[in-house]
Amino acid sequence: MAIYCTILTADSVDGCPLYKKGDKIVANLPDLDMEVSDKVCAFVLAALLHKRLQGEKNMICEKKENFANKQSYLAEFQISEGTLCCPRIREVTFSVKVEEREDEISLLQEFAGRADKQALITKLKKIPIFSAVKADDMFDILHELKVKKFEKGDIILEKGQAGKYLFVIYQGAVEVIQIFKDVESAIGHIKAGDCFGEMSLLTGEPVSATIRASVPSTIIMLERPAFRKLMETTPQMGLMFTKLLAQRIKNTNQRMSMVVASGMVGQLQTIPFPELIQTLCATDCTGILHLNRQGQQGKIYIQNGQVLDVGIDDNHGEECFYAMLKWQKGDFRFEQKEVQVERTIVMDVMSMLLEGMRRMDEETKRFSAVDFPNQ
Repeated sequence: MAIYCTILTADSVDGCPLYKKGDKIVANLPDLDMEVSDKVCAFVLAALLHKRLQGEKNMICEKKENFANKQSYLAEFQISEGTLCCPRIREVTFSVKVEEREDEISLLQEFAGRADKQALITKLKKIPIFSAVKADDMFDILHELKVKKFEKGDIILEKGQAGKYLFVIYQGAVEVIQIFKDVESAIGHIKAGDCFGEMSLLTGEPVSATIRASVPSTIIMLERPAFRKLMETTPQMGLMFTKLLAQRIKNTNQRMSMVVASGMVGQLQTIPFPELIQTLCATDCTGILHLNRQGQQGKIYIQNGQVLDVGIDDNHGEECFYAMLKWQKGDFRFEQKEVQVERTIVMDVMSMLLEGMRRMDEETKRFSAVDFPNQ
């Protein structure tokens, strides 16, 4: 018996006011996974389930956790894998795929008593990323922690996936994989006690590399809402993640640092803005990052890894940084040079990324709450 979920990925979005290419709807039918789904459209869901909805009029909405195989799941909800067209805008299409859901176990299943929970907290606080978290705050999120075991060679996280968890290696080790022109390379290794997946949670961007278990490993997973709560209650974690990124760049991607130092050009589709600005600051760069998006000209002035000023056309200040966080397409060029500019930015980059993500979350909630009139 297995547990399955349905994943709808936006392919063609011309004319769609809601989705961008790559956005996902994830459903553990009949439930929706709102934490993982980017946005949810009732019209698309109705199109997916139209056969099932036209079936039994007195259908009981009872969740069935396990299915013998994928075919029995497809038959239960009368859905098909392949391409699904939006019923309102036929040019908008989604790919439909059914996947077996991961078998995740609560970390507390074997820590029922309070004494055991306290012992678990003591162990967790020995992990560097949790060391600054207060015991009471750790106690509050214990029920959110999940654990999963992986065998050597298992893919834990795949490039392009939406960020759902902070992963912490409790036992074992993993390798960071990139594929270029069908050639696979291990560009880094992460050991027990370290974490991964945090940048996707912080920036909202898809995962930028594949993570694979290099030995049998036990991984602790913390979902995004609990992770964001920890970041808010423990400001030191932001500084720790900044230092962690800097160390990873210096240890596992020195070639990238050399390219940055000599100046580089590229597209935001290839290197998302949050990853780009983090890289420049973590490598203590000095210069001007030029960005061009649909005629808008952006500049970020950096001195020894510190952002001094951000501007879009004639506007300057933090609001320009938050606007750039939404730029998913455009060209960039880094110009290495001494900068002399009036400082308008007082926050560090990690704090601005967190604030920017908070604002985008609020915008998404407000947008989801709007009642659209019938067309």
